[in-house]
Order: sequence, then structure tokens, then C-alpha cells
Amino acid sequence: MTDPPSTLHPYPAYKDSGVEWLGNVPTHWEVRRLGQIGTFSKGGGGNKEDE
Repeated sequence: MTDPPSTLHPYPAYKDSGVEWLGNVPTHWEVRRLGQIGTFSKGGGGNKEDE
């Protein structure tokens, strides 16, 4: 893995997200459940018979 470009800088402050696997997030971020962001549904793609 390579180092990030030198133009990227860390955020000035972080807070605990309240989600164990996520860890700390920038203080201005809002942590939400996916269901609060939008509606998710099964796509209209192929099925097993299409394989």
C-alpha cells in the first residue's frame, strides 16, 4: 500500500462515532443508519437462470 498524497491532511478534530467497528470520525460528520439516508430495494438485474 502506498502513502496518501501529501495534499491530503487529517481533520482538525475527531469524535467517537458510537459504532465500535467505525471508530472515530471527524467532529462535523453525522453518523446515521443507512435506512435514514434513503430507500434500498433489490435491483432488476439478472437471476440464476441468466447465468
